[in-house]
Amino acid sequence: MAVLGYLLMTAWSRVPATGIEGLVGEVGQVIERIAPVGKVRVHGELWTAESDEPLNVGDKVRIELVENLHLRVRAL
Repeated sequence: MAVLGYLLMTAWSRVPATGIEGLVGEVGQVIERIAPVGKVRVHGELWTAESDEPLNVGDKVRIELVENLHLRVRAL
């Protein structure tokens, strides 16, 4: 019983590796200039992204937040 409880607790405490939540912390590349909104490619998919700073095509970005299918990114 203790082993089963331990396995359940470790499974629940893991960071999501798939879905929208799994994008946070991933690295992408700017495809359309972000000033303040543009497009990035992450895992072969295009996403609308927003940043506080202007980012140019080809810049690498890290995803900080996912809000309503929009990404909040920061330059690497």
